[in-house]
Amino acid sequence: MCKIKKQNIGLRKPGTNSVSESEQGNHFSQTHCASGHRTSRWWASKQWASQKSTGSGNNQISRAAALLSVLMLGLFGLSLFGAAHAQGKASQAHIALTDGPRSEKLPLRNQRLCNWPDATTLGAILPVAGEDGSYASGVVFDRNKVLTAAHALDSSFRVFVSIDNEFRLARILRIDREHDLAILSVDTGAILPLQIASTMLAKHQAVWAVGFPRAQAKETSSGVFTKESHGALHTSAPIDLGQSGGGLLQCTNGSYQLAGMLRGYGAYVQGDQFIKLENHSVSVAASTIQEFIDTSSLSASSRHSLLLQ
Repeated sequence: MCKIKKQNIGLRKPGTNSVSESEQGNHFSQTHCASGHRTSRWWASKQWASQKSTGSGNNQISRAAALLSVLMLGLFGLSLFGAAHAQGKASQAHIALTDGPRSEKLPLRNQRLCNWPDATTLGAILPVAGEDGSYASGVVFDRNKVLTAAHALDSSFRVFVSIDNEFRLARILRIDREHDLAILSVDTGAILPLQIASTMLAKHQAVWAVGFPRAQAKETSSGVFTKESHGALHTSAPIDLGQSGGGLLQCTNGSYQLAGMLRGYGAYVQGDQFIKLENHSVSVAASTIQEFIDTSSLSASSRHSLLLQ
């Protein structure tokens, strides 16, 4: 009989060396068995010995008959072996064609992997700066529209967005202080907007945090989604000052989407100081962002209708 042995594989958290979970994998190793046909040759040898002992007068006839029997049985054995070998090949071909799990996995070879955000995706995340010297990050979510953190803006000062190494004056379209969201209007040129995710993150799903820490070069860090609390997404992707308003990305089959907007990082109080937690960032969820955008669009449509009346 053939035995099938099932093995386990571990899943690793992105950016760590520890195994976070283990799942049952569909990896099998098979031991193939084969049986020979020895009965026919043993029977022919026995018949030969029996015929040899019947007398010398019939020796030549007995030998000829025995040789013919051996040849016929040998040919019969070869035909059985050939039929079994052909049947084995046919059954193997049948398994290769009809084995469900294997055939379902074939398309995965052509699917893109979610290893790291590509340049086009990262290009939708830009530096934001205030006339008062404040700095933050922003995400292009629509043509000529940038999402950023409301706490980084002061309506009494002008705000700029850096596009193609040039700071362009932006206009504040809408601010939601409660959810820390703001929409800026600025010429985004040929930048492709990021699509806002329509599905909630799964626990321990891979995420990437992208922004401009301390008004320096763009940085991308990886982590996993840990929990949702009061509309905020908590992840292990580290961020720093200046990355507020940046993008929290998720990926499905190589397609990156905006899972949230970076808002802050975790910290604890020690005396009169806040001590930063290295692997704890907080973001506004995509569902809250989408609701804010939809409300803003409805408000703009209503104002346009009033102007036409």
